[in-house]
Amino acid sequence: MVNRIKPLIPYLARYRGVLGAGFFFVILGSILGLMGPRILGWAIDAIRGAGSRSVLLPYVLLLLSIEAAAAIFIYYQRTLLLGTSRKIDFDLRNDLFAHLLSLPFSFFNRQKTGDIMARATNDMEAVRMFVGPGLWNGVELVVMVAVALPIMFTISPLLTLYSLLPMTVLPILVLVVSPMLHGRFTAVQEQFSELSAHAQENLNGIRVVKSFTREESVLDRFRALNREYVERNMGLVRIYGSFFPLLMGIAALGLIIVVWLGGRQVIRGVITLGDMVAFTQYHALLTWPMIALGWVINLYERGTASLVRIAEILETEPEIRDEEGVKTDLGPVRGEIEFRNLTFSYDEDSDPVLREFDLRIPVGATVGITGPTGSGKSTLLNLIPRLFQPERGQIFLDGVDVRDIPLQTLRRAVGMVPQESFLFSESIEESISFGIDRPGQDEVLEVALLSQIHAEILEFPDQYGETIGERGVTLSGGQKQRIALSRAVIRKPAILILDDAFSSVDTNTEEAILDRLRDIMSERTSLIVSHRVSTLRDADLIIYLEDGRIAEQGTHAELVGREGRYAEIVERQALMEELESLE
Repeated sequence: MVNRIKPLIPYLARYRGVLGAGFFFVILGSILGLMGPRILGWAIDAIRGAGSRSVLLPYVLLLLSIEAAAAIFIYYQRTLLLGTSRKIDFDLRNDLFAHLLSLPFSFFNRQKTGDIMARATNDMEAVRMFVGPGLWNGVELVVMVAVALPIMFTISPLLTLYSLLPMTVLPILVLVVSPMLHGRFTAVQEQFSELSAHAQENLNGIRVVKSFTREESVLDRFRALNREYVERNMGLVRIYGSFFPLLMGIAALGLIIVVWLGGRQVIRGVITLGDMVAFTQYHALLTWPMIALGWVINLYERGTASLVRIAEILETEPEIRDEEGVKTDLGPVRGEIEFRNLTFSYDEDSDPVLREFDLRIPVGATVGITGPTGSGKSTLLNLIPRLFQPERGQIFLDGVDVRDIPLQTLRRAVGMVPQESFLFSESIEESISFGIDRPGQDEVLEVALLSQIHAEILEFPDQYGETIGERGVTLSGGQKQRIALSRAVIRKPAILILDDAFSSVDTNTEEAILDRLRDIMSERTSLIVSHRVSTLRDADLIIYLEDGRIAEQGTHAELVGREGRYAEIVERQALMEELESLE
């Protein structure tokens, strides 16, 4: 058990004082609750002996006092234990999300979003139920058995032993049923992850689904996954459902023994009628722990199965993190970038995406990068802020190895517009100012004018307060790119990275944006990836990447004069522009 709940121990330890108080109230409440049957038995014997109702008053007052005190203890045990389970759930959920934010792209490439969401919701709830009701009822069960059995022995040792005989099968039942519950609940949660992933993926891609009229196919797949989810749940229900009748049967058999043997002992005068009533009450009270045992075992198996799934994420070590000895005394980042014999592959088994790449970019220089698809352009840009992990000694910023620079410092110095312009479902103003803490309206307006999106924003009903759809679905591709550009520029980074940031923007708008950007780019190091010559023409240096290597480099005029691959692109795009002008 300890190994299964090991990931929870730090959270339980954090609230050990509150949990201890809660369990203390569980013990007190259970003890007081168990005094009731004994007092009831005494009251019955007192009535039979005295034959007067007045003898009942002390017993009635005592029972009322005990029940009132027990009610208070029950209130505090529920408040403390269930409240603490919510706090642990809060802490664990926060830690899980924080850990997810620390994991690299490679983790999310392997893991489905729907599966992560299932672990953060469904599995988290199963863990909370174990920590709250599971532990509470488990402790209550132990206390009730520990207190009730000695009292039952004082009434009749022989009757107690006979009534407990059916319960000897409980350990065997638990040993058989527990692993079955654990395995089947794990299978249920895994299938729920599959179902969630399918739903999430297709809802995100609903436009593609509808465009290709694949609704029926997607629905069929969902039905199949859902059917499998129901079947796995039914397998769990069959085990859990059969467990309860067995427990009830054991309890009923014990009650039959109590009534038969206890009645005979009353007739023979071995025990009094009050003792018999009290004993029967205690046996009935022990029936609940037996039922609760099944529920607690179920909660335990569900909770630990889910905890294992959550721990799989929490125990995933971030591949990219601050290493020992990072320099914390660095001054402001200036923006000089140097690549030294950079070779990079995504994993050990794949071919390198970049090979023996050498380049030095001075502070304030603008470098244009082009080349065929798959030549390593985006990978090169992502290595600078360590979105992918370069080898030590291959990338330097201001003469310092990027792996010796704290990640926060490094990434704050970079403003990046990725190929896919992801926007959150927030207002346009919030989307633009996403990367800074206290944006001024003047700053937002300035970058919106720069990116040529201001006039279009004013056409929205709520203008800058307009809430865009999930992933910016209500905006055109060009609008999303320009808001993403605004989001990068407003940070005033030392390094500006534009990864095909104008692919959805027409050439006239692109030219207007570049005219405004030139003043900004002159103050910072800029890297621009594009397939358009018009975007790269004014760069201080243009490199043509092919198969992860620099095939050509120089200014626009130099590369055109060499009549190489870059010159072919210039010629081909000039011809296309000429043909378009004739239409």
